[in-house]
Amino acid sequence: MTKKLNLFIAFLFCIYGTSFSQDIKKNTFFLTYSGLGQSVKSSFQTLDGGASYDGQDFFNLGLQYQRKLSRVIDLEAAIEYSEHTLETSYISGNGEHISFTSKENIIDIPVGVKFNILKYFYFNTGTVFSYDLNSEEYRDKQNGFGAYIGIGAQYHFNNGISIFANPYYKVRALVEIPSENYHYKLAERGVKFGLGYSF
Repeated sequence: MTKKLNLFIAFLFCIYGTSFSQDIKKNTFFLTYSGLGQSVKSSFQTLDGGASYDGQDFFNLGLQYQRKLSRVIDLEAAIEYSEHTLETSYISGNGEHISFTSKENIIDIPVGVKFNILKYFYFNTGTVFSYDLNSEEYRDKQNGFGAYIGIGAQYHFNNGISIFANPYYKVRALVEIPSENYHYKLAERGVKFGLGYSF
């Protein structure tokens, strides 16, 4: 009797494991859009008379890959293009207040981990390598390594389609290349939306 019970329990575990491997697809590619937030360029060091950079608008477009490592942990990586509209203000040498609008264009490569919580929710964090596409010498380039953190919700449909919404905060060039004093770092907070396919 005990032997038959053990065989039955083992059979149930086999069925459970097989169903999990069939239902959970390990790879997902997403097209992503980020916006609905604010960006700002600031320095961690106080600089008397320094310029201020206030974000007016921004958006990101990207391609993101997720690889499921376990029920709880996913690996995520992406390549993204971002455009930021900033209003720059400063006081000139003769005391005149000067203000103008400019755009920042950046390529980001974020790589991180996603921790799944309950069935649909998650927490994600990682590092981001940024490459500044602007050529003007007066700008503080955003080349280097930064970081991001966020929370989100994701849903997988039976046909393989996946969607997510991910409020996040990201700051670039925490480790700038090359290293500079009084470096201004471009940060943003917003919501990333994704539409993808799992396989």
